[in-house]
Amino acid sequence: MTTRATLRRCEKLIAYGFMLPAALLVGGLMYWPMLETFRLSLTTTSLINPDPIFVGLATYREMLGDPVFWHVLRNYVVWTAGVVRLQNGLGFLIALLLNQRLPMQGLLRSLVQLPWVLPGVVVAIL
Repeated sequence: MTTRATLRRCEKLIAYGFMLPAALLVGGLMYWPMLETFRLSLTTTSLINPDPIFVGLATYREMLGDPVFWHVLRNYVVWTAGVVRLQNGLGFLIALLLNQRLPMQGLLRSLVQLPWVLPGVVVAIL
């Protein structure tokens, strides 16, 4: 029983060891810039005085009190919702169409996949 528990613990350590490089990459390439951007958002700079001055949440208070911000945010949400619905709807309709028995069905499926596959092929060739 103890050898099975030891083996299981060893397998978990190996699994964590394999996951560690990916976790470090995600942390370094995604979370670190997000945290650094938030830290920088708490300061203010100018071309005359490039040294950052800590202002705290004053920038956010000013932004949330500006009616233009709320107008832009509304436009952004409407645009994003419309684009996502349109892309998902068209993609679903094209998938339904390509699932039907059509003449030259293989060619049509290949042509639909071409914009998705082609950049990777070009990069591989280069």
